[in-house]
Amino acid sequence: MSPTSLSPSVAPPTIHLCGDSTMAANGGGSGTGTEGWGEFLSYSFPRSTYTIANHAIGGRSTLSYTREDRFCDVSTQVEDGDWIAIGYGHNDGGSLSDDNGRTDCFGEGGETCDTVYK
Repeated sequence: MSPTSLSPSVAPPTIHLCGDSTMAANGGGSGTGTEGWGEFLSYSFPRSTYTIANHAIGGRSTLSYTREDRFCDVSTQVEDGDWIAIGYGHNDGGSLSDDNGRTDCFGEGGETCDTVYK
């Protein structure tokens, strides 16, 4: 096979993780040193099929992540074929108030709830 007959290598898609300490590497700056589930996601995929980019940071909510422009930063790295997984606060309690930015939708996973972040 000649080098010219080889197809160019295509980088595998990236799974971008945006979340809090439950997803983050080494507590994601929370100081706890705990490993979130995002650190173990790479064991679920062969390295040749996906790359994992863990952008999760401990102590963040969707509101703080947005206000800190972290979603914007991640969006500049996303390419066609990439995935974004977002997960926050499933271990936090909160009301369905419309102004605190920390809504917690109660249930076992099949439920939905609506809230408005101001």
